[in-house]
Amino acid sequence: MVARGQGRADGTWWRRWRPEDDVRAAEVARLDGVLSVRASASLLRRWAVSVATIGDDVDEGMSYTELDGPKWELCRSDGEVQTFRDYHQRVSVAKVSRREVLGEHAPGEPAELRPLIWSRNGAVRDRRR
Repeated sequence: MVARGQGRADGTWWRRWRPEDDVRAAEVARLDGVLSVRASASLLRRWAVSVATIGDDVDEGMSYTELDGPKWELCRSDGEVQTFRDYHQRVSVAKVSRREVLGEHAPGEPAELRPLIWSRNGAVRDRRR
């Protein structure tokens, strides 16, 4: 049966054996610091495989996979999972940068402080080398 279907040029034979994922109402949300992932079972299975194999393709110490959103919404994904080989070093640099920026500036809105902290990261990394 599969051999017969493989000869079809339009590729529709595959959908009979593996239907497209149901992406309706798929959502990744952050609720008080906890990620909530909601989707159909078929889409959750696909996302699980993508996340489980994320380390197979590492580029300059970083790898990622997007949790694809509905196909009808262009340039949108429901989320992204990233891994960094130097994660602990990045966190350490960010802590030092944050402490230094808060020592120079009165605490403000996170949206105002983040760019200052991010711009300080390079100087902190350079001092550690």
